[in-house]
Amino acid sequence: SIVETLEELGAAPVLIMRIRGESMLSDGTVLVLFNIAYRMVGGEDCEPGVVAVDIVKSFFGAFAVGGLVGVVFLKWMRSASDRLMRKNSWIQILLTLTCAYLSYILAEGLCHMSGVISTVAAGSVLARHAWPAVVEKQAMLEFWHIVELICKILVFFLAGMITGQSAGQHAATEYLWVLATYVAMNVIRLVMLLGLWCPMNVVGQRLRVRDIVALWAGGMRGIVALCLAILVNEDRGDGKLEPSISSKILFHVAGVVTLTLVVNATTAPLLFSFFGITQRGEGRKALVRHVARRARVHVNKS
Repeated sequence: SIVETLEELGAAPVLIMRIRGESMLSDGTVLVLFNIAYRMVGGEDCEPGVVAVDIVKSFFGAFAVGGLVGVVFLKWMRSASDRLMRKNSWIQILLTLTCAYLSYILAEGLCHMSGVISTVAAGSVLARHAWPAVVEKQAMLEFWHIVELICKILVFFLAGMITGQSAGQHAATEYLWVLATYVAMNVIRLVMLLGLWCPMNVVGQRLRVRDIVALWAGGMRGIVALCLAILVNEDRGDGKLEPSISSKILFHVAGVVTLTLVVNATTAPLLFSFFGITQRGEGRKALVRHVARRARVHVNKS
């Protein structure tokens, strides 16, 4: 992903945090709006007042549920923070996994709120307060990196298999529409960032041109869109959508995601380098040179 690329190239932590935060907020917003639109496709009558109440409940209610679950599991993790007991490392890892699932299930299945926002709220509580109590920090990070990688592989593989079966059934004009959609999404995102540039500078740290470029290039993602497109293709709005329409929706989403992987992911490092987004500070360069010099001296002595 773009965030992983920025981390590998040594981008500023503040910039990475902004991209991650925008990603989580946008994913949660998309799921809330998707659920409302999908219910309307299924024949449910959604008046503006009902929709407004649903949005408020999904956002603020989900944050409350997730925050409460996060506080409970934070206390639980602190009770298993004895570093002299080796099993506590696995206990804490399993607690974080349970926290993620429970916060999602309680919000989405029981309270009919946004499970993603609830999970983000629970994760934010643990990320803010739980790290001092974590027994094996590296093991925790590696576990969640593996989980993230496996989930991404499964979703992309499943979407590719389903889309590949129907790729030959779509007319050539559909491929042109996929390209046009991809270009339009990039243009719309750039216009949005330019329009919000001044307000963002007022409420937080000032953004430079290269920060806007990084936010623009890092905004194209596909895992949530692919999951929703697969759902539409399989469920078809409780049978209200024609198979050809649901297949076309998945084809367009998968096409845009493919272009994102082919274009954005491959050109992002060059773009970041050109604008100096990943340039390391002089202090960090001096530290690296000092460590390298000490390492050479040590090797020569040995």
